Amino acid sequence: MTIIQKEIWIEPDKLTTDIDKHILTQLHKLENTCNKKHGYILNIIKINSYDTNYISPANSNIVFMVNFTADTLKPNTDDIFEGTVEIIFQGGIILIVKKKMKTLIPKDKMNNYVYNPNGLCFKRDDEIITKGDKIKVLIVNVRYEKTTFSCVGELIE
Repeated sequence: MTIIQKEIWIEPDKLTTDIDKHILTQLHKLENTCNKKHGYILNIIKINSYDTNYISPANSNIVFMVNFTADTLKPNTDDIFEGTVEIIFQGGIILIVKKKMKTLIPKDKMNNYVYNPNGLCFKRDDEIITKGDKIKVLIVNVRYEKTTFSCVGELIE
């Protein structure tokens, strides 16, 4: 969980006894977004506090500085995640972490697993990795571009 502070704009007609509800509605619009500082905002957990900052001169909206807790996903080098295999191809595996973040595991980071084109899988001895399997990945490279993270990892067992 991450504590985030952000400006939220509320229309003047929403300044009622339900102000908490209106602020929370605005915060929920941040879910499923991604930014470089906090990563993917998966879920708003709770409002911790808020203060009225000012009235916007552009449109008379009330601007609140809101401190809230959110469930986030921000990849960093050396992080370990569990994800679901989405794509298997000759060059490696594409893994989806928490239904948000795609991670490439190149074939040279697959711990001696070998691509099997007939079964669309990677195989090592009696062990097989196929689409839909849950596997763990160690993040070795992270790049943020166009509101998304691109990661490269290596298979860990």
